[in-house]
Amino acid sequence: MTSHRALMSLLFNADKAVEVITVAEELGVLAALDLGSAPLDDLAARLGLRPMRLCKLLDCLECLGFVVRDDGSYRAVPGAHQAAIDVFGPDSQERDRDSYPWRRVRGRLAEVLRGDYAMPAEDFVWPLTDPEQIAGFERSMAVGLPPILEAFRRNASRLWPASRLLDVGGGDGGDVVHARLLSAGGAANFTANRAAVSR
Repeated sequence: MTSHRALMSLLFNADKAVEVITVAEELGVLAALDLGSAPLDDLAARLGLRPMRLCKLLDCLECLGFVVRDDGSYRAVPGAHQAAIDVFGPDSQERDRDSYPWRRVRGRLAEVLRGDYAMPAEDFVWPLTDPEQIAGFERSMAVGLPPILEAFRRNASRLWPASRLLDVGGGDGGDVVHARLLSAGGAANFTANRAAVSR
């Protein structure tokens, strides 16, 4: 059973983990270790960092599952560097989403729930009113699918013993789910929006 206390602690400290990964990417730590293992002193000299302080950063990265320590040397876990680029790099969908006007309501959830505050209509149009807005929304939703699909892949046999995994409402996201699940070798039945899938 998941510990709610552990989950709360994880969420509370999430911003610290984000800073560790962001700095490791910006300073070239993950890129260097993605090329191969390196001893602490060599890595520090190559990047112009203080060894003992870098050691603490590497300890954090190891706890997060981004690097592995072996006989005094460190190496990046396969895929960790690319994941950091995807989420924290210049083309990050997450950074793009964080720039949207929804941030106007951040910290005001209680007011929103009571009906005392809402997103100004000029900042967020809903329902969407033109093809460009709809296409942008579909792209945004599709980009958020990979972690959901990974959860399905890992837990499908426990969650859905039968072959039916998911009903997809359509749109670009539906196409991605269809392609990703089939490419993973999973047998699934799909109910999708015929017009969206035919695009």
